[in-house]
Amino acid sequence: NMEELDGIHPRVKLVRDVPKGAADPNGDDGGGKRKLVLLDPSRVVASVVEDEEDIGDSAKLSQEQHDIFKALRQTLPGIPSNALRELACNDVQAGPSFAVSIPQEQQTHSRILQKLLPPEAQPPPAGYEQVGHVLHLNLKPHHEPCGRLIGDVMLEKLKPSVRSVITKVGDIDGPFRTYDMKVLAGEDSTDITLVEHGVTLSFDLSKVYWSTRLSDQRTRSIEEEFQPGHVIADAFCGVGALCVRAAVEKDCTVVANDLNPDAVKYSLANAAGNGVEDKVMATCGDARDFIARLGDMSPLPHHLMLNFPLASTDFLSTLRSWPSIEPLDVETSVHVYTFARGDKEERRDAADVAINMVANGLLPYINSNEGQEILNDLGCQVRAREVRDVAPGKVVIWVTFKVTQELLLKMQNT
Repeated sequence: NMEELDGIHPRVKLVRDVPKGAADPNGDDGGGKRKLVLLDPSRVVASVVEDEEDIGDSAKLSQEQHDIFKALRQTLPGIPSNALRELACNDVQAGPSFAVSIPQEQQTHSRILQKLLPPEAQPPPAGYEQVGHVLHLNLKPHHEPCGRLIGDVMLEKLKPSVRSVITKVGDIDGPFRTYDMKVLAGEDSTDITLVEHGVTLSFDLSKVYWSTRLSDQRTRSIEEEFQPGHVIADAFCGVGALCVRAAVEKDCTVVANDLNPDAVKYSLANAAGNGVEDKVMATCGDARDFIARLGDMSPLPHHLMLNFPLASTDFLSTLRSWPSIEPLDVETSVHVYTFARGDKEERRDAADVAINMVANGLLPYINSNEGQEILNDLGCQVRAREVRDVAPGKVVIWVTFKVTQELLLKMQNT
């Protein structure tokens, strides 16, 4: 079964020299002149079927060719008879069989687990996230009895970069978006140090929220949205990955906030560790209070990041406290990340739904189907894009808009 060779790296050589000294029934000692050939029965069938009409009289075997055919059939039981007859007609003789061994180093962890796990634990875990030296799995209930075995295999395959294998226990929960975890194999340590785009970040994975998958979004914000010297406000800063990178890569000044005191501690420590402690300021508290205080800044921040997909839109109403009497010196770009699902009945995709969620967070009285039009009439320049899938039909959408004087007046007068 050639499928057994799927996922082998480096790939198994299909043609190789016969080892020296390996005798065959004809007394040939090999010496590099003969070759071992690994045949795929399914492909041989396809090739022979295509050429079957060309075989003609070659299928009528002499006695010598018939003897060769019989020997080939014993040696190559998986190859169809018409293919073996064609080989015999060309005096291709069977040599000795050789075992092909595939070391564990050439096999993927998925292949190894398919061989080791009992039927009730199949299929093996498909995905994982590596955070520093920790490999994070989300084992399903049918995997849990074999958790230690799975952890040992993953650790063996991915060391030395992986020293601990953990699985999430329960769901991400609580105000700090953390989760319980269980060590399956390796070190019982969740103190992480990792490097993202040249910036070193350290934190305890058990105490804060972290997602490696957000790295691309951070990069996109820094490269496409931020300009050198911009002031960035991050209401849900976590361990400061975006804050520190913006300060290092674009010389931005960052004011940050998180409800989790450990996240704030790590954010400030990471800023200091990367030499930008004078560029990053962080507070611990409710995001609504943080957003309200931003209105006292002069000038206003160039960007406000709201990366809390579960409830980002709930915090937008706080913008009504920002001053609107005089023309704004800076029209802040607010970047909202939110979960959304498309609405088939209304023929709206997830991005349209997300834009209307943002509009309703700003102006709760509006018609939910007219959000983008109303905001753009207020000069908000709304944009949106899909970030990633999180569940069937459920995606994270990034929505950005500008805070204009017209928007603030509308919020404050309704």
